[in-house]
Parts: sequence; C-alpha cells; structure tokens
Amino acid sequence: MAGFATDGRGLLLRKPLAQAAGPHAAESFWAQACGFLGLQEPMPSRIVLPLTDHARRLAAEVIAQHAGSAGDFVCIAPFAGGLVDKQPKRWPGFPAFAQRLQGLGLPILVCPGPAAEVAEAKALYPGATLVENLPLDAYAALLGQARLVVANDTGPAHLAAAAAAPLLSVLGPTKTRQWRPWGPTVTALGGDGQWPDPDRVWQTACALAQAASPLQSARE
Repeated sequence: MAGFATDGRGLLLRKPLAQAAGPHAAESFWAQACGFLGLQEPMPSRIVLPLTDHARRLAAEVIAQHAGSAGDFVCIAPFAGGLVDKQPKRWPGFPAFAQRLQGLGLPILVCPGPAAEVAEAKALYPGATLVENLPLDAYAALLGQARLVVANDTGPAHLAAAAAAPLLSVLGPTKTRQWRPWGPTVTALGGDGQWPDPDRVWQTACALAQAASPLQSARE
C-alpha cells in the first residue's frame, strides 16, 4: 500500500511517499500515483472519463425526449451532501437562479438521486424537467452534451468536468484551489467561505451558454 508519509497511516504504508506539491487535490493524488509507479509525468489538464456506447445511447434517449430534435439544454446539479467547516455546500441562491435561468429559453434538466432529492427538485425547481433513475455513466454522458452545467460542490460537477462540459461551479465554504472541479472547461465562482454574488453567477452563466456550441459531439 502506498500513500503520503505524512498521513496518520504513514507507519503502516509499504511505500511511504513524500507529500506532493500542488494546491489541488487531484495534483496530489496524481503525484502519489506517479510515485507508486516510479513515473515522472505531468498532471493532465483534463481527467478523461471513458464512456460506453450504452451510456451514450441512454443519454441520447433522454435528450431526444426532453430537449427535442435540437438537443440543446442546460443541466443543473443543485444538490450537495455534507458540510465544510460546519457549513452546507448548497448555494442558497440556487432556486432563484434556476428560475432566472428559464429566461435563456433552453430546457433545464435536473437528475436527482435519492428520494429526498426528488422531492426537493419538485419543490424548489418546478421549471426544470426531472430525469430520474439515470445510471451514473449515462448521467456523465448527458452532462457532456449539455450547453451548460451549473453545479454546487458535488459529484456531478466533477463528472461534468471529466466529460468536458462547460461547467459553472458555484462554491461557498469549499476551498476553491484544492477542491474545485478539474479541467479546462470549468469556471469556478466563490469559495473559501464566500458565496458568489447572484448577479455575477447569472452573467457568467449567460456568457458561458452563449459561447458554448449547441452541438457537443466535438468534446467526445
């Protein structure tokens, strides 16, 4: 077992490694993997998530059903579990923002997880189309085809980054440099204990949606 020698489990490791440099967690884990394998490779600009044809077909069926022949839509991921420094990771302004997002004239899709998230989506995001029981790999494929993804500090945000979707990551208590989604298509606002200004989120979302191509096949 390999790991950083400075971890509490350092004495139990077969191959203790020096703590890696780099502000982002992905850089640290990459350095740990390289140290274990005896490699010296630079951190890639994007962590690519391979997707099966089956996952892509499921995503295409969802898009055809809910986004029409144009296949042009926005995904929101307003759910986020856990706390950071005893503070919730859910942006309080997300419901109002989602309502405002309808002004773009694009279908808005939301893919809740457990039953509690389904109830929350129905209550707080009535203007969005619920897509339930979507497998995780198909969810990633769906995110990769979106005109825009807007997410809290949550797993789907990292999926969107890996799928090269134009992602607006809205952060509050999260340490931005360490835990923001990794990738060249990510725009992160807020973080380090401060939620971003709602108008700035809206303006950034509009700019990203305008810049993104309706057809995302070039990302695959």
